[in-house]
Amino acid sequence: MNRTYILTDIDLDYTAKAVDTIVNLYNSGADIKKMAKDTKLNTDSIALIIFDRARQGIIEPRASGIWGCKECT
Repeated sequence: MNRTYILTDIDLDYTAKAVDTIVNLYNSGADIKKMAKDTKLNTDSIALIIFDRARQGIIEPRASGIWGCKECT
């Protein structure tokens, strides 16, 4: 069976501080671009961290999704 590996160009090793910052920013309504700017990670990495934290039940879905809440920030 042939296998294809995905996401091989993305570093999936993040500091706990970066992940905590993303969770805090997400919970405060920040958009994905602000999270990327504040952590110096690319938006693909931010999306994967949000996906992971949501799967673990650490963050909840929000109406504004990854785009944030302009009134919240």
